[in-house]
Amino acid sequence: MSQGISTKKSLEYEQALERLYQISLFRKDKAVNINTPLLNRALESPATAYPSIHIAGTNGKGSVATKVAKALGLSGLKVGLFTSPHLVSFCERISINSELISEDSAACGLKQLFDLSQSLQIKPTFFELVTVLACQYFKEQNIDIGVFEVGLGGKTDATNVIDPILSVITSIGNDHEWILGETLELIAEQKAGIIRKNIPVILGPTVRFDSVEACAKKQNAPLVYVDKVPGNFEDENRAIAKTVLESLKPHYALNKDVIAQAIKTMPPCRFQEIQYKGVSVIIDVAHNSSAIARLLQALAIRFPRKSLHVIFGLAKDKEHLGCLDLLAKKAKRIYLPDCLHPRLTEPRKLATLARDLNYAHAVAIESPEKALLQAYNDAKEADDLIIVCGSFYLMESILPLLQTEA
Repeated sequence: MSQGISTKKSLEYEQALERLYQISLFRKDKAVNINTPLLNRALESPATAYPSIHIAGTNGKGSVATKVAKALGLSGLKVGLFTSPHLVSFCERISINSELISEDSAACGLKQLFDLSQSLQIKPTFFELVTVLACQYFKEQNIDIGVFEVGLGGKTDATNVIDPILSVITSIGNDHEWILGETLELIAEQKAGIIRKNIPVILGPTVRFDSVEACAKKQNAPLVYVDKVPGNFEDENRAIAKTVLESLKPHYALNKDVIAQAIKTMPPCRFQEIQYKGVSVIIDVAHNSSAIARLLQALAIRFPRKSLHVIFGLAKDKEHLGCLDLLAKKAKRIYLPDCLHPRLTEPRKLATLARDLNYAHAVAIESPEKALLQAYNDAKEADDLIIVCGSFYLMESILPLLQTEA
């Protein structure tokens, strides 16, 4: 594989992605993951060819991973970053010092993994394949350190194939209950599955659960607690990232200025503000009730007198009622576009759920373009805010519209 960014999609890349997108995203059970270790061993263990940092959590893990990778890169290291999902391009998931894997490299690596899976007679999931793709690419590019964001949970997640020097659990909240469990304690137990023997664990301010402490004790893993910080969720993410980086100081030369600069870094669509034809738009991938609640708190602080026009979409496996209930209490109107994405909940279903909550101002709209136009017209007339929140798959449709017509 060679590094670089393709300017035009190759046929091989399009064919590889078409095949990849036909595969289930995650496992639908709690069985021990065997596919990723099998692929890793067959490729001569790229997942453990370099030190790595493992980051789990219901919310905040992508933001913390980005900040940590940025600081290490600014310190002169070659840093691989694996995050998910992507916003516009699949290649966003795998990068080295902010440079995305090239389309040619992605296509070549995926083809190799498809062939290897067939020869091993296994059927890995989408995320298992992409995790091994990242591990292999990082090994071939001879990185100094990798930063890996967990995909789902922790205990059975594909990223558990790595051998971290530091583990991080950013937060615990309700999400993916269908696989992680219906209580916060059960969800915490799944997240704690990334804890390794004798490896330190950084715990965010909300991660105070018996199951996590019990797992750490069993593994003799030192616990480092991040205290609660005033401010919004991004202030919390900065505090977690700072603690992670300070914990790495014995291993890497990280000075205070580099840390201060890096923790200001934010991935796109995290309380991102842009101007769209003179109207302020806040874009945030809050897609569970705890993230929606914190988004609304941040909006109340940042824009205390503004009414909200919310463009919203949610994946099929999310807690629709909880998110809609929170938004319905604050939004002047909710616009539910049909993005024609197989993993998004149908807008009419969301509108029906909103009506069940006695909220009549949620409307299903036939396209992202029409939803944005209607929200823009309504918000501009009243000098209100447009909020785009929910699934990454929604952002994939809305973000290009905002960027090309801003």
